[in-house]
Amino acid sequence: MQNRLEKMFGFKPETAIDVDESVARGAALYAGLRLIKEGSSNLSTGQRIGLADAKLTDVCNSSYGTIVLIADEDLQRNVLANDILLKKSTPLPCKKTKVYRTISDGQTKIKARVTQGESLDADFVNIIKQEELELPPDRPAGQPISITYSYDEDQRMHCVFHDDESGKELTMNIDNPDGIQQKPVEESKAKLEKFTVE
Repeated sequence: MQNRLEKMFGFKPETAIDVDESVARGAALYAGLRLIKEGSSNLSTGQRIGLADAKLTDVCNSSYGTIVLIADEDLQRNVLANDILLKKSTPLPCKKTKVYRTISDGQTKIKARVTQGESLDADFVNIIKQEELELPPDRPAGQPISITYSYDEDQRMHCVFHDDESGKELTMNIDNPDGIQQKPVEESKAKLEKFTVE
């Protein structure tokens, strides 16, 4: 298995690190650095000194985009595609704006869809939020629609779909863009609190 991984990635995999231990250490470092950043007094002097040289960079765990209609030259027709705005591993906080255009005369709405996934094929990504932006009637095709995604350090994503000509805007806020559902987390916590270690 190690030989196959080395051949695939071009370097030997690291085997000296205990995966569970490294996750626990990473979580402890993250918590300590956040406490320092927030000005908390819950850390000892030794802990503060130990964390003084630690650097942490939060990144997007997935790519985030939207579904758009593009011209497929091979098929000689328009097809739905996933257009990525925020790429996986982009450092947080981050923000990106792209301008798209309406596709038909008299278009009165657009489906505002926030996607999660690396695929450019619209059929192979998750749609994590979807709403409609109402547009003014009787306009020609080609009206600019600006889409802005911003992702902050607290794992909140803000998606703004803005009709440039009319100023109409749709904002969608996603507290857990990486799919962590708060209710199951709270249920699991409640179950675990019933157990004690002796």
